[in-house]
Amino acid sequence: MLQCRGSEVQKSTFGVLISLYNQISIASDKRFLQMDWQGQRLAETLMQIMLVAFAGVAFLTGYFSASFQMMLLIYMGGVVLTALASVPNWPFFNRHPLKWLDPIEAEKHPKPESTSSSSKQEEGL
Repeated sequence: MLQCRGSEVQKSTFGVLISLYNQISIASDKRFLQMDWQGQRLAETLMQIMLVAFAGVAFLTGYFSASFQMMLLIYMGGVVLTALASVPNWPFFNRHPLKWLDPIEAEKHPKPESTSSSSKQEEGL
């Protein structure tokens, strides 16, 4: 029989969690994990249209077949298909990538200083 002490299990579990975190942080630096703004809008629109369409199909099917169970199964299938279509970062969500400045280029163009409303009031007095 295999016996493990609690501390060994905790260390191995902690090691697995650390390795998963490292893999996620390395993968998050890659470009394919970044969805652009237009892609986010497209994903949300696609989700809304698909959910309403599946709700309509599910309701009509359930109504004409007089089966509440069939209606729920169709709608749950629609929710799963909608999640598969809109949640992953598919390539067609990345048609308009953002162009960020390099850190060196950003240092050449400093941010403008913001003026507070209290300093404007003091100047007017």
